[in-house]
Amino acid sequence: MDNVNYYFGATENTYDKVLDGLYTTEVHSFKTSSLPLAEFWKPENSFYINQLLRRIGWTAQEFDKSRKIFEFPVKPRINNQNVKKAKPSMTDLMIRYKDINGFSEKQIAVEGKFTEDLYETISEWKKSKSANPNKDDVLKSWYSYIENYCDFSESSKEAINQNVVYQFLHRTASACFQTGNPVLLYHLFYDAFDKKSVEHQLKVAKRLISFAKDDLCFNDKIQFYIAFTPILNLKEVAENFSDCQNSLFLIMKKKQIYSFGESQVINCLTDNLDALNLHCNYIYTNEVFKTEYKKLREITWQRGVDKEVYQNRIKAEHPELIDAFDKTKSEKRYNPKTPDEAYSKKELENYSLDEEWRFLTNPGYTKYAVSSEGRVAFYSNGKYHVFFQDDNNGDGYLHLDPNGEYNLDHNIEVYKLIAMGFLGKRIGDGYDVHHKINDGYNCRKDNLVLLTRAQHNIVHMSEEQLKKIDLDEYLMEE
Repeated sequence: MDNVNYYFGATENTYDKVLDGLYTTEVHSFKTSSLPLAEFWKPENSFYINQLLRRIGWTAQEFDKSRKIFEFPVKPRINNQNVKKAKPSMTDLMIRYKDINGFSEKQIAVEGKFTEDLYETISEWKKSKSANPNKDDVLKSWYSYIENYCDFSESSKEAINQNVVYQFLHRTASACFQTGNPVLLYHLFYDAFDKKSVEHQLKVAKRLISFAKDDLCFNDKIQFYIAFTPILNLKEVAENFSDCQNSLFLIMKKKQIYSFGESQVINCLTDNLDALNLHCNYIYTNEVFKTEYKKLREITWQRGVDKEVYQNRIKAEHPELIDAFDKTKSEKRYNPKTPDEAYSKKELENYSLDEEWRFLTNPGYTKYAVSSEGRVAFYSNGKYHVFFQDDNNGDGYLHLDPNGEYNLDHNIEVYKLIAMGFLGKRIGDGYDVHHKINDGYNCRKDNLVLLTRAQHNIVHMSEEQLKKIDLDEYLMEE
């Protein structure tokens, strides 16, 4: 994604200029939602952005051509006249894709939430003291913006005012402002390893969905989504950046602050919130690991166990793995389906529901694409070529292109590339890539997990070794 069409109250159109603008805003702590929101939507995070956009029906091309406006003001208006002395609704991020006439053909109003509550209801806002003397007119304006996109009756407004938070009303109005195709997106960030953080955001989401479905009665002219994005390194952020506050926006220019996991996105008008599982299952804090390691050990080979005995047990317990520990069968799945299987980037993006392809952004690996099934492609001459994998070293792990047809890193194992694309693995980040089932030929994303070296050792320890260590001390020494 290009570093253009990003705005914050000025004509400059680069992401760095946005960070300069956000630096002037008020930030109370590293948990203020504007911080992870700003970093998530940076152009370098194209992988995470594209994943979210696909879920809400936008293409990467539409996003690139859109104006990304942080703190976008929507003024309350009645009969095309601004409401006097009324403050505008400030949308955290407005993404506007315009047609040739300048009208917003499609747009997404994004509201970020992290640890914040949902604030006051409309009725409470009306009663509260503020510098705005025209609250009735402001409210009338917001309702006029959404009337074509909601099916509530005039008589139900009093009940709506009692139930719905004021921010949700004017954020819905922002989504509907000057467009025929509004999308409202609440972007909820949470600590992937904190049960209370997960529970808080699920509670917030349930209330938001109730506002849309039960109170305002959204119809099919407006789309409403909630994106749940886990933050994987909040403890590290707290240790390194707890005193930085708004200067974090400037630090973002030079380094990545938050480490994000994959977003889960729901259509609030059709999907079941209860079907979500927001708990991280591919990277563990030591506290979580202590509750989960026994499950990993149940399917993992331990030192001292005959490997053939282990493999026979796994094949008996998991008959669905028809190619388990079988090099020949694995090669048929991993390797090109045709002598020169090649695709454009767009073709890979829309490849299949059964096999998802992702493009690596890791330094030195930006020409690679990897699939959820463990295949790898390399960009050359305008196409991504799926190439041959083999255990050419005889070490039980698949490697790349042993025939040397492309200029590749021949030493890196395939599973590490898959972990880069699907688990957020970075070279030198201190994590080992662990095969849940110890089959070096099974590089599917679902068979991989990131562990610290101490965690990895514990998973593979013999029962005798495990009995001799103090689990807490062993993990702390790491």
